[in-house]
Amino acid sequence: MPPRSAPRSGDGPPALGPDFSGSKSICSRSPADRSVAAARHIEQSIAAFRSELKNPHAITEAMPRAIESIENEIRSLSRASMIRAEWNR
Repeated sequence: MPPRSAPRSGDGPPALGPDFSGSKSICSRSPADRSVAAARHIEQSIAAFRSELKNPHAITEAMPRAIESIENEIRSLSRASMIRAEWNR
């Protein structure tokens, strides 16, 4: 009788959900681990932002959207201020 081989990944019943057995649980990570991961994410974001700023067209292309966004925020704050003034009368 030939030796039995280990089942291949396609053999056997389908998995009931995602397999997290090889990953580190978020609950088991210490606050220090989480803060290091957050700092690493921030550093990566800053590096990506700096890389984008090296392209002079990036700022020129983004400026109209940024100005429009600021104008919309000012209008929103102005409406909120007028509503508060009405309530205080």
